[in-house]
Amino acid sequence: MVVPKRDATLIQIGATTLGLVLLLVWIEGGFEPKTPPGLSAAVAAERPAPGTTVRVERRDADTLFNWPGTVAALTVTQVESEIVVEETPGQRRELYPNGRTYKTDEGATQIRTSWKDGKLVVERKNVRGWRLVETWELAPDRGRLVIHLLLEGGARPKLNLTRVYDRYDAESPG
Repeated sequence: MVVPKRDATLIQIGATTLGLVLLLVWIEGGFEPKTPPGLSAAVAAERPAPGTTVRVERRDADTLFNWPGTVAALTVTQVESEIVVEETPGQRRELYPNGRTYKTDEGATQIRTSWKDGKLVVERKNVRGWRLVETWELAPDRGRLVIHLLLEGGARPKLNLTRVYDRYDAESPG
């Protein structure tokens, strides 16, 4: 049986489309086993009996998000008019707390760093409309660094996060 050229072209287009769809499903993990719906046994055991009155308290989550490149260590060094922040694994930022605005990301982001009431304030604005404000401060006992993050604007809802880093002196034992 001879297939006309037009039909052969349609078959090739269909086969190519099917191949691309299968590739996308595979990339998205469509052929991997999934977790069944419902609660795990540990979570189900913690649930109160129906009709029980419970008290709801606000508390900070240990891990709110699993961000790519989660920071396990943070090194902050101030040298003259520059503050160098090194985050593991190998990410480095240089902040200039003189209050002037400078551009990064090929001009797409403006950064302004300044001291305000003993706190370091880093404000980043992007051409896409979002604004990120980081407020860095030492806890009263000076044993922790607290970084408050405020992200607003763009297509995202307003987001407030707080990161807390315990002080570690490399010279002290243990």
